[in-house]
Amino acid sequence: MGQAIANRLGGGTVWELDPASGLFKPLLRLGDSSGEQVFILNWVEESDYGSRGFSEAAADAFLAALIRHQQLHPEPFFLNKIRLIGHSRGCVVNSELVERFLGIKGKENFQSFTPTENSKFAETIETIYLDPHPIGAPGWFENIAVLPANSDLVNPDLGTDPVNQVIAWAGGQYYADYFQTKTSAWPQGIEIPHTYRRDIGGLVDGSGGNDHSLTHTWFMGTIDPSASDDGDGGDISTYRAKWYPFDRKGIIHGFGHTPAGGSLRDAARQEMTPANSADPGPIQAPVWSWPNNAAFNLSPNISAPNRMFGGMEYIDFPGWSFQGGETVVGLGLTLESPTLLPGKRYIHNWFYLPSTATEFRFNLANTCSGDLKVSLIDMNGNELNQRTIPVSITSGTITTENIPFPITDLTLPGSVVKIVFSWPQGSIGDLKISNIRLN
Repeated sequence: MGQAIANRLGGGTVWELDPASGLFKPLLRLGDSSGEQVFILNWVEESDYGSRGFSEAAADAFLAALIRHQQLHPEPFFLNKIRLIGHSRGCVVNSELVERFLGIKGKENFQSFTPTENSKFAETIETIYLDPHPIGAPGWFENIAVLPANSDLVNPDLGTDPVNQVIAWAGGQYYADYFQTKTSAWPQGIEIPHTYRRDIGGLVDGSGGNDHSLTHTWFMGTIDPSASDDGDGGDISTYRAKWYPFDRKGIIHGFGHTPAGGSLRDAARQEMTPANSADPGPIQAPVWSWPNNAAFNLSPNISAPNRMFGGMEYIDFPGWSFQGGETVVGLGLTLESPTLLPGKRYIHNWFYLPSTATEFRFNLANTCSGDLKVSLIDMNGNELNQRTIPVSITSGTITTENIPFPITDLTLPGSVVKIVFSWPQGSIGDLKISNIRLN
């Protein structure tokens, strides 16, 4: 799909995020490589996890990588016009990414950006949701009164309704939602208020595949009217006349409806329901702010359990296991209480450290003593801002004490970093770390 978008818009470069380095690597250069810049986040592995934090950690890493890429590649400047496409659980990541863009827009002076570029950051945001499938949507805890406490609710303050997990945030310029709700299909998508939207279940049903996947395939056909498949095995050519009855090509549908695709917005012809004030609920203002310490937690706590369905448990932790993170869990450790063992360390995935940041704070627990080592890793792999924190705790519960970790290396704010917690060999007891946040 990334290649098709670049071709449709006159050429450019397709990039894919390398989690280890936090940098984008070029996949394809098509025609004018300085044209459209298309960025791909591969979060397939963690997307199957239903516990809290994986979607937000992926959004943090994606945002950091985009900012860093712009800093390393000043030309062309692409962060003024942001276009996002997500499918299934990827819609949750995109929704969180939009919220982050809007939360920092106009509040951050980015390193190496000109004043004009800073003022144009996230000037326009266009977002396409393809069969969004957040927690609580059909197939994911949809018929229970109370969702599991550790399920992936990215906006818990807004409630547990699935439409509160994928949102048309106030401040975005364009939102579209293509979904299907066929009861015979699994998983099912949902209708997002305040978007241009269309239920395409009647079109894709019976088209030789799962309706959920076919939503992605259908949209691919609207990007490239000559495509025979979606690149992942989904057949387009057989069903093009059925799927795109008005022109039998698809050019006026889907991608063609977006501003990037030409704003072919004949809603009646495309059977799109336009966003309007009659949609249920308000147009939600972003609730994520930066660097408000109540909203910028590196979540979830590495001392919290990570539960999947049916009581199964995993030892991967959001932010600390993927997208450049590193978690080590020792043998004999119960999965209900993962902790930092002597001789081990945890590294959070890449995230953007605001230029106004002055310190982190966090809480500790467990009966233990030793010297906790905390530091930040920059994009060159240098371990900086190192601090040793003497620890002597007699309580087995999470403390309410705020442990400060000042940012004394003034080259780090305004850059992309990781945070590292090391519990050296010889320390006594296992250490839990909780509620890591910017102050």
